[in-house]
Amino acid sequence: IANDGGLEYSTNGGANWIPIQNIPVSQFYSVRSSRFGKYKILGAQDAGVHIDFNGNWQRPIGGDGLDVRIDPVDSTTMYGAIQTGLNMERVEYYPPSQTLGHVTIMNNALGGGVDATWRQKILIDAADRNILFTNYQDIFKSTNQGQTWTNLTTGSLGNGTEAIAYLY
Repeated sequence: IANDGGLEYSTNGGANWIPIQNIPVSQFYSVRSSRFGKYKILGAQDAGVHIDFNGNWQRPIGGDGLDVRIDPVDSTTMYGAIQTGLNMERVEYYPPSQTLGHVTIMNNALGGGVDATWRQKILIDAADRNILFTNYQDIFKSTNQGQTWTNLTTGSLGNGTEAIAYLY
């Protein structure tokens, strides 16, 4: 049987399950590529956010890597979020030194002290790459790549007690 922890098999009709060890597989929630495919960012179940910069793989964010985005103009700027809005980061890649810088730009405390849905969304405005949107119990907007956020809905959607599940 396959699950988010890997593969298991049974020799007694399912009464007991034995995990199969050392299988190099991952479950990806989202995969994005830069405009010309030079860089890639992946959100992986139980394995965080992974970024490929020309074969130089790095993992700047731990946890369950979920939604990921690449800046449409500057492909060295990327965004990644982990489960239930615990942490969203902006990641900057510095090609000369092949190093990363990353900063938390949103989390549950900034999102009103509540969890987002399991797969919190990150949206980049198509007309202005500095504008980001995300969802908790409300919809939030940033006009400066996540440095500050404005609550757009302040409880006006639904009953204000559950996370907004879809933001597209």
